[in-house]
Amino acid sequence: MPGIAVVIRLGVILLGIACACPSGADAMTLRKFQELDAAADKPEATASLDMYLRGIYEGVLATSADAEKREGRPLFCMPRSVSLAPINIREMMKKRTARLRRSLSSAEYEALFDSELGLFVLDGLREGFPCG
Repeated sequence: MPGIAVVIRLGVILLGIACACPSGADAMTLRKFQELDAAADKPEATASLDMYLRGIYEGVLATSADAEKREGRPLFCMPRSVSLAPINIREMMKKRTARLRRSLSSAEYEALFDSELGLFVLDGLREGFPCG
């Protein structure tokens, strides 16, 4: 099934993008991002987190374009005229966590915050911009 290969490749690429070092264990989780975002009391801290989100977004876009080129189908189908800013990605993350809070068990919801931020953003884009 070609879709599985794309997802595996995507995971490897996103971990590389999201990690400051080669170890996947150091990838930023949704929980860590929210903690840093809540504690960002200086514009420089917020700007750094915005750059991080922008990097994840650009990496996900590139991976989707690569999937379309290699497999004939992108990972999500966002109109080419749409470009999300970090504030839009933050809003998507907030809405998605609120929606998942209603549909997941307490344990599943708590585990959600340990998921890798890049994959959480990708899943949000797949939900928000499904193909076909």
